[in-house]
Amino acid sequence: MNDYLSLMEQARQAEDLRDWKTAAQLYTQAMAVSPKARTMRQRRERLNLQQRIDFCERNART
Repeated sequence: MNDYLSLMEQARQAEDLRDWKTAAQLYTQAMAVSPKARTMRQRRERLNLQQRIDFCERNART
């Protein structure tokens, strides 16, 4: 879980710097180590995480 939180913080920092490619990579790594979606809250968190990945990847292409 600590890895997850660390990756999320690094991704947010990269996003603040508009380093979209790095942010997308870090969010993707966070998704890989995040808890499985057993509860509705975890499902929402994973969906939000996927949306952040998509957003960063779109911005990285522009």
